[in-house]
Amino acid sequence: MVAALEQRLPEFDWAAIRLLMTAERELAVFRVVTGRALSDMTDEQLAIISNVANADDPERRWIKPLEVPLVEAVRKADPSSSSLGLDSNTLSAIAAVVAEAQPRQPGLF
Repeated sequence: MVAALEQRLPEFDWAAIRLLMTAERELAVFRVVTGRALSDMTDEQLAIISNVANADDPERRWIKPLEVPLVEAVRKADPSSSSLGLDSNTLSAIAAVVAEAQPRQPGLF
């Protein structure tokens, strides 16, 4: 259809129109995937989406909902961990405690 319009109306900037059509399609896909319009996203949400999209290994950078309590517990115990990280001794101690824990049913904290 666009090709027919291009032939009948050559005075229009069809490259720009095709670009807009592509952008609209991409925004529609974004809305379907996220359930929200791009304009409804907060700056923090957009920053997180950008970080995930630009990460070489996004699975490594993104925590799963069941991991949230662990991360929150670490942040509560050491508020600077979000900005400074944890030293190797602390990481080893956390890993040892988790390794010694009894097996649990999924979803129980």
